[in-house]
Amino acid sequence: MNKKLKYSELMPDDTDNVLFNYHLQHLVKNGLLIKDENYYSLSPEGIKLTGNFTESGLYFSKFICKYKLYLINDDHILLQKCDHRPWYGETSPLTSKALYGVGTEERANVRMKEKVGIETNMRWVGTLRTIIKSPHKDLIDDSVYFICYATSYRGTLKKYDDSDHPLAWYSFDEAIRFEEKNPGSGDAAVEIMKRFKAKYYETFVFEEIVEATLPEST
Repeated sequence: MNKKLKYSELMPDDTDNVLFNYHLQHLVKNGLLIKDENYYSLSPEGIKLTGNFTESGLYFSKFICKYKLYLINDDHILLQKCDHRPWYGETSPLTSKALYGVGTEERANVRMKEKVGIETNMRWVGTLRTIIKSPHKDLIDDSVYFICYATSYRGTLKKYDDSDHPLAWYSFDEAIRFEEKNPGSGDAAVEIMKRFKAKYYETFVFEEIVEATLPEST
């Protein structure tokens, strides 16, 4: 999450103050951090450059295989609200990284249990490749999503997923409007949501190129 933080909140406990301040001001000077009175936050350029790091600091390639997990309950669908960069504020289907050597549906079921605490019978229905570029044509993300869905579940659904994103049920009309507004979603993502609303589960392969402006600091 790209919060505005004070200097004291940013500095690790085991770091020399002079050394930390030197590097911090270097990032401000080079436009990667914004200093607003006594608060610091990532600039749009800083968000773009750090967008391929996980919250734990691990690097991942900009081309990556992931899942989009659609849990359907009659005329409603489970969505998460992202509070992490780079897509802070998006309301979208659950996502997870793929694990090589594990079957698609098997992995989807395991991740649903890990993410939200329930048992499902996920089914693979299609593949979506989403290429996201900035207005200046810089590559932000290039992902292949395995689209999986389930229409029932067993167990008690958590209020937050394993990344602390809040979860809630939404009508399909609401979900479609979210996809239309999400900076990281394109026409294909909207079409997939419309198919699920219509209970149309034929297999598909889609590709979309999305021009996105990363969210401002919050």
